[in-house]
Amino acid sequence: MPALRLTFRLTFATVLSVAALIPAAAGAQSDLRSPLPPAAPAPAPATTTPATASSSSSDSGLQGWQQALLFGAGALLLAGIAWVIVRDARRAAPVEDHGPSRGGGPTRAQARQRARARAKAARRQRKRNR
Repeated sequence: MPALRLTFRLTFATVLSVAALIPAAAGAQSDLRSPLPPAAPAPAPATTTPATASSSSSDSGLQGWQQALLFGAGALLLAGIAWVIVRDARRAAPVEDHGPSRGGGPTRAQARQRARARAKAARRQRKRNR
């Protein structure tokens, strides 16, 4: 119990110290009826010079083969991730046989025979427990 009180006190002290660090509202924001400050002067318009065609074509971004390489690497990465996920899911999934087409499991007749045997055993058990 004393440890709980100590934990509570430390948590409370931490919250108070964090709250003390948060700045209070600015003075201009506290009173909505105060006049607005004067507007800043408009900046001088900047003069633009036309760019030459050679400078704009030198920085055009990726070339076509580079884009294809990036998209191919991305697709390969996604395919690898999917393959690992599917492989792991197949290893972790329970193995269930669904008939002779899936690895020589029991046929319908065998399953029916097993169900009848279980029902017979259950009837015998119920008779014994009367």
